[in-house]
Amino acid sequence: MRSWRPTDPWSIAAVLCLGGGGVLLLIAWYDISGTADLYKQMPYLVSAGFTGLGLIILGSALIVAGRNDRVERRLAQLLDAITEAVENENDGDAPAAAVAAAEPVVTAPESYLAVPEGTTYHRPDCLLLRDKNASPAGPEAIASGALTPCPVCLPETTELDRPTRP
Repeated sequence: MRSWRPTDPWSIAAVLCLGGGGVLLLIAWYDISGTADLYKQMPYLVSAGFTGLGLIILGSALIVAGRNDRVERRLAQLLDAITEAVENENDGDAPAAAVAAAEPVVTAPESYLAVPEGTTYHRPDCLLLRDKNASPAGPEAIASGALTPCPVCLPETTELDRPTRP
């Protein structure tokens, strides 16, 4: 079982706010429960109760903001990878690229890669594997259907069978 440990600043701040808010709510509840008069409960409610509630709301907002930040960074990485791949494709010698594209490239099933706990297998040059810990996909997992082909790199097709871009 993997344990969750916050590592990025968003998650650390969110955990601190949520924890602090929870503690303040417990303090407010404890102090309010010891008094019967409403006018004596109000200072505890205002000082600890509302502050704790505010910290919990702030912590929840930090969780959402942190997730959005991670998604934006990952999308930027993928966009950079796609841009780099397109630029490398366009920089090549046109006649040599045409000859290379005419030759079928079939990858042996032993050279496919998969991410641990993933559900797809990929070609070694697949853009989705960039910055990930990929290991060789077991041929038995591919044969049994436990791993499905990647829809981006299409590992079971030759270069001639791949759809072309307009």
